[in-house]
Amino acid sequence: MLGIITACNEWSQRTALIPFTQEPRRLRVVLAKLLSAAALGTIAVALAWVMALGAFLILAALTGQSLNPDPDWGQLAGGWLTQLIAVLQGVAFGLALLSVPLAIVAFFVLPVLFTTTALLVPACGDLGAWVDVNAALTPLAEGLDLAGTQWAQVGTSGLLWIGIPLVIGIWRVLTREVK
Repeated sequence: MLGIITACNEWSQRTALIPFTQEPRRLRVVLAKLLSAAALGTIAVALAWVMALGAFLILAALTGQSLNPDPDWGQLAGGWLTQLIAVLQGVAFGLALLSVPLAIVAFFVLPVLFTTTALLVPACGDLGAWVDVNAALTPLAEGLDLAGTQWAQVGTSGLLWIGIPLVIGIWRVLTREVK
């Protein structure tokens, strides 16, 4: 959601003229949106980690038990990378559709439709984690100890669900008339 709103809110609110008059090179605006969404996503993940640690320490104090927070850094990094990919996917869908409601629906519905199709159609089932972003990111959320094939699946699904919409979105932003 953060990426979608970052990418296309001004197009639906008819305030797109403001950033493009301040910086007429539209590609710079798109890159700034990508970087700001990634930074905000990283801050959100860090804030969630701090809040979880605080809750952990409060639980330890309330129960009187000695709890030792020993995080699995690979799992934390994998969770962060999973969230970063999701934010970038949101930016890509937002740029491709330039409408917050349409991008939100596409972001949530299209992967589910693909997963359902892959389960129901045997010919699509073999594609699995190669093109299904949810299946590809599941092992990544558990840690960075992925095999080469799993990293290739993350990259392939990322190219499909981030790369293609991002190229379409950049083209749309560069060629669309600003009103």
